[in-house]
Amino acid sequence: MKSRSITSFDLIFGLSVFVSLFFWIFYSLFLEPVTFIVYFVIWIAGFGILFYIKRAKLITFFRQINLPTWIKLLCLLYGIILLEEVFAAFSNHLLEPFSFPTLMLRILQFQFFNIIAFTGFIVGWVILSHRLTYTPREVFYLSGLWGIWSENLWKSLFSDPVAFFLMVPLIVATYGIIAYPIIALKTHPQLDLDDHRIKLTRWIKIPLTIGIQFLLSLPFVFIIQWIFANVPNLFPPGHFLGH
Repeated sequence: MKSRSITSFDLIFGLSVFVSLFFWIFYSLFLEPVTFIVYFVIWIAGFGILFYIKRAKLITFFRQINLPTWIKLLCLLYGIILLEEVFAAFSNHLLEPFSFPTLMLRILQFQFFNIIAFTGFIVGWVILSHRLTYTPREVFYLSGLWGIWSENLWKSLFSDPVAFFLMVPLIVATYGIIAYPIIALKTHPQLDLDDHRIKLTRWIKIPLTIGIQFLLSLPFVFIIQWIFANVPNLFPPGHFLGH
């Protein structure tokens, strides 16, 4: 089966995203408010679907930007982080009394935090996609695996397995959408083949990708820890980030 065709796994995953969104919306409306569902609805059901519907125009637009591909990828990936953190900040601000100045502060705090936190992920993808071949599906799901680790979601597998399995589809979809510029610029079939890129089996490519992104992220983990310890007001309040 061609890599860009929809597989049974993709259909099951799409259904799991729908079920998870429906569950958390129901939970928030009738049991206990959870503001994070606002972010997931906007980002997944809003921007995710928009990116998919407009994918042909977006790919054309991205390719027409007159910059080297690696610079375009860096700009687009950091840009998409800045965009999605607007909605992350908004959904978290719903836990506070509404204040426009506070909302603007939260947006800047979330953007600053995640520009640092995502750098290993972003630089890793730019380097890896230049050296190795990936299918759109590989970029999407590998990004989702990274999200499960970076959001510390894996820790709830044994402590709260129901919540774990209801959050996994949303985190995977969120990070897969964030990685859209890589999919658009490095995996589209209309692109000229990069003869210099290496083809590896998935059993090698998966741990290699995760491992390199992990190593590249370590310095930024220490930077984040230092800022939290010394200038915490540059970041959102710790309870917004699970600290």
